[in-house]
Amino acid sequence: MYESLNKGIVSKRTGKNTVALVGFSQVTRGSIPFEDEDTELWSLNEAAIQPWMKRFTRWFQIHPEDNFSRPNNPNDPNHFKWLQEAKDFPIYMQKHYDSIPASVAFPLDEVIEKYGNYLTSTLAYMLTLAMLEGFERIELYGFELGTRTEYHYQKANAEYLIGLGRGLGFDIYIPPAGSLCKGKMYGFESMDVVFRQKLEYRKDGIQAELLGIRDEAKVQQGALEVVEKFYLSNMENEELKKMYEDQKKATRLALAKVNFSIGALEEAKIAIASYDDHLEVIGVAPKQDYTKTKKVLDG
Repeated sequence: MYESLNKGIVSKRTGKNTVALVGFSQVTRGSIPFEDEDTELWSLNEAAIQPWMKRFTRWFQIHPEDNFSRPNNPNDPNHFKWLQEAKDFPIYMQKHYDSIPASVAFPLDEVIEKYGNYLTSTLAYMLTLAMLEGFERIELYGFELGTRTEYHYQKANAEYLIGLGRGLGFDIYIPPAGSLCKGKMYGFESMDVVFRQKLEYRKDGIQAELLGIRDEAKVQQGALEVVEKFYLSNMENEELKKMYEDQKKATRLALAKVNFSIGALEEAKIAIASYDDHLEVIGVAPKQDYTKTKKVLDG
């Protein structure tokens, strides 16, 4: 039987027993209520090393062991070591691991019994646990789930659970800039303009994420320079050789992420410019606002 850790503290900011679920996306991260000590903050995976992560009260690492324990984790090579250190907060995982003292088995049976087994992301586990523990208000920050990769099906699940929670009486807050539970009103709103807004949100999201990705690439490049100096001074040392090879891989991956994001940003800009020309042709917007395609394509 799962025992709730919710202390029932009422936030002066919201007037309710509140928890904030915190993800990685920069689009809504600026609104995270770090200063509200009455609000619990839950986050996940390797976010603990991020400089913006000012505080948290619980952690989630739902991935299988071969994922979170890999030594060359590109998101944080020291993540497994961090998990193994003593903590004064719980880390929800698939089960308790003796090597991770703070690990707590996620109450999967209880969650499935109350909310079903449609759970396609860590956010889904965070949301259902918050509901299971009876938090009156659940706030979502840093979760956009807007790409066409794994997030495509995760978003549908997240929006289903948000709707389920609201139907059960939970106050689930999504910041205005967030993309969850957003869409056109069929028959009342122009599909063209709403889609244009989605493109703009996507571009802004890529731009925001690119800042962090570039910073990470600089860190990896700096680490490579340091490791390379040690390796070149003692090339017979097998441990240094392995460190050097691992760091080269991590640096290449970080740079590849930068290049991918730059390409995605340029594609988003071109898509917006092309769509603006489409809106001009069909007469949805004034001509002066929608003549950007040639400028973007010409650079």
